[in-house]
Amino acid sequence: MPRNLIIVGAGNYWFNLVQPALPKLIESGLVNKVTTIDITEQNPIEGVEQVVRKKEQPLYEVVDKIGYDNPLIILSHANNLHTPEAVDVMENAKSKPKLLIEKPYAINSEDLNALKDLLEREKENTGLLEYYLTMKGIPLLVLGGLVKKDSFYFADKTIIKELTSNALEEQNGKIREAIGNPIYALSETLEGEGSYGTIEHRNLSLVDRILGGGMIQDLGQHSLTPLMALEDYIGKIDTASLKEVKVAHCKEYLDFAKSRGIPKDRTGESYAELKFVTSSGVLLDVCLGKYVEKCSNQRRIIILGTRGTVIYDMTNNILSYQHGDDNKNIKPLLEADKKGAKYLAVLRAGIEYLEGRNPFSFNPAEIAFEAQKIVLNSLLVPPAQKAEYQQGTMHDEIFKS
Repeated sequence: MPRNLIIVGAGNYWFNLVQPALPKLIESGLVNKVTTIDITEQNPIEGVEQVVRKKEQPLYEVVDKIGYDNPLIILSHANNLHTPEAVDVMENAKSKPKLLIEKPYAINSEDLNALKDLLEREKENTGLLEYYLTMKGIPLLVLGGLVKKDSFYFADKTIIKELTSNALEEQNGKIREAIGNPIYALSETLEGEGSYGTIEHRNLSLVDRILGGGMIQDLGQHSLTPLMALEDYIGKIDTASLKEVKVAHCKEYLDFAKSRGIPKDRTGESYAELKFVTSSGVLLDVCLGKYVEKCSNQRRIIILGTRGTVIYDMTNNILSYQHGDDNKNIKPLLEADKKGAKYLAVLRAGIEYLEGRNPFSFNPAEIAFEAQKIVLNSLLVPPAQKAEYQQGTMHDEIFKS
């Protein structure tokens, strides 16, 4: 039975990610009517009801006035409102909604504890959305045997593309056979291309630490969640796994923050390196940040095993691996297609999870929550090194001096 959808926050997230996916969600019978809630009036969109929320008006009150029974709500507004208003809606809304929350889910320990309680109380009605876990990382999760064969990921041939004949079937669950036991992993989420590498487009919620700003909050879940899902292979990654944190600030980013009245001690980091050791003893390096790589992107996961190496290009979402020393057999195997409505799989996975049809053999809400916990913990760790860098600097040069 399709649910009526309410999107809270009608900004770039709505226009760039949710709106393009709506036709397929409606066609799939998952969504019926659509309403947006925002604090400012939006340009009219055919087939979409738009509601302007008054200042200080409780969100649950706005939701109930719309008149939907058991609606699906997606929270994609200001970072600092995600957990407080999730709790508010689930405790007070008479319409008995189901809820999906965008990252960052919590921006401090108080929010994290409140979110933990909410997920325990409303585990069948609350989920957490994560783009890299449920879309960009899917080929790697297939190799790990973590995507259910009866899920929409296998049924919908437009989401995962086979770049080698019969790769979806032949590579499913074959990570240990392909590269042996894990020795080392690297996760890089480095962005410098186009708008990702531009300082001026940043809103304050991505800069001000009080509002959940900084690149550890912005990119931490992306970098961690696909590997955290591979726990049975590489070991558990949690707060105890974190061994070292380094942070850096782009000088132009600091100037931008200062021009907006944000003091330096409140300006979130623009680049960070995190070192982990998993419960199985696997070393993991995480590098994340923006305004780097000479205005290009470098997003990848590399896993070194005793028999070979996984090479996962997370800009183009293409999986390959090398077995042994024979590099002639390195070829693209699987691709998560991002050419269409790239957020469709994320939204569908979230909806299916809330409807009791989890497409994974793990709980995606638990993975996303634990990643948020690690992210917040890393912000409390005294950095082993700090630095400043010019926009466009290669990431491996930031901590050289």
